[in-house]
Amino acid sequence: MRRRHSGSMLLLVMLCSLCLAASDAAAEMVKLKGSGASFPFPLYGRWFKDYGKVNKHVQVDYQAKGSGAGIKDFVHKTVDFAASDAAMSDADIAKANPGATLPDTAITVVRRADSSGTTFVFTQHLSAVSEAWKNGPGAGTTVKWPSTDKMVASPKNDGVAATLKQTPGALGYIEYGFAKIAKLPMAWLENKAGMFVEPTLESGQAALAGVTLPADLRAWLPDPDGAAAYPIVSYTWMLFYKQYSDAKMAEAIREMVKYCLTEGQKVSGEMGYIPLPSQVVDESFQ
Repeated sequence: MRRRHSGSMLLLVMLCSLCLAASDAAAEMVKLKGSGASFPFPLYGRWFKDYGKVNKHVQVDYQAKGSGAGIKDFVHKTVDFAASDAAMSDADIAKANPGATLPDTAITVVRRADSSGTTFVFTQHLSAVSEAWKNGPGAGTTVKWPSTDKMVASPKNDGVAATLKQTPGALGYIEYGFAKIAKLPMAWLENKAGMFVEPTLESGQAALAGVTLPADLRAWLPDPDGAAAYPIVSYTWMLFYKQYSDAKMAEAIREMVKYCLTEGQKVSGEMGYIPLPSQVVDESFQ
């Protein structure tokens, strides 16, 4: 592996590209059911709760099951929408301070037990910086992890966070917002430019600054450029059907998405997520 890693931060923005059959919204209650990625759950929960106060005729129930389970629900059409950190289709501590005293404690690696977009983003980065990893476990929502008795599997981001807090010498990867809420120490990582960067909203924004979005809005940042860029940053996606047979539901979803892309962005930063760049918001409305 060409660089040293001791943890991960995954930062969220939302991309939406959808075609909905819409009509005038009705006054009766519309209930929307969604499932999927757990790492954006705190932000989604805030958005949907706040939106319910603005539009009292729409109720959104979102279950954080993990990206893999959300995509499965979406494919089987048991939900109205889903969310995923993986678009459909490690070692040493990175804080290289001379003279630092490190504890003589065995490292326990904590990984996700479930099919996870967080795992996809983390292993995609490892594959980008290490040929050995790329040709070994590789990238995916689940991978065949190296065999070791010092590895623990926990479900979802909050499960990994809880295990990290309870296990001496634990090292794992979770989304920045969860680490911030749990008050966990977060690793500085060496980026592509050779700089050790602290995980912050600013270093996440620096990573996103150089991204050019393709027409389908699916862009990956497995190893972003920029001296100030944190090296593990990702978009996450909401998934919607192109057409809905219920016109009232289509209109409700359209208005919910509009709220998330506008008013919802105002609270993203305070919750540990990167607000969408303005050009991404504009393209998402097209």
